[in-house]
Amino acid sequence: MAKEFLSVNELSERLNIKKSTLYAMAKAGEMPHFRVNRLIRFREREVDEWMECHHVKDIAGKGKTKRAVKSLSKSKMDIDRIIKNAIDESTGLKYNHNLGNRVESSTQRGGDHGHI
Repeated sequence: MAKEFLSVNELSERLNIKKSTLYAMAKAGEMPHFRVNRLIRFREREVDEWMECHHVKDIAGKGKTKRAVKSLSKSKMDIDRIIKNAIDESTGLKYNHNLGNRVESSTQRGGDHGHI
């Protein structure tokens, strides 16, 4: 038979949530709880209802979109870098990060094309 009230330790184990997180959520009023002096107790039924309110469903491939966006950010698509490269290609100039300015590329000057 399940207990009606759970301690922080019991709820932490049940939900696999750190005790410090549960204390913080209770203090912020984010989770239903009881306070008896310094003790915090959670009513099992209320926790179950609270958890149901936080249920996230994958509706119409929403998870696929989220994964695609996450993979884009992981691939470090840097729009500034793309624009810089496009400008470099169209103007024939390259950014020299050591000097902090743009210089002619070796190909534009008829140089050694990076070969020694």
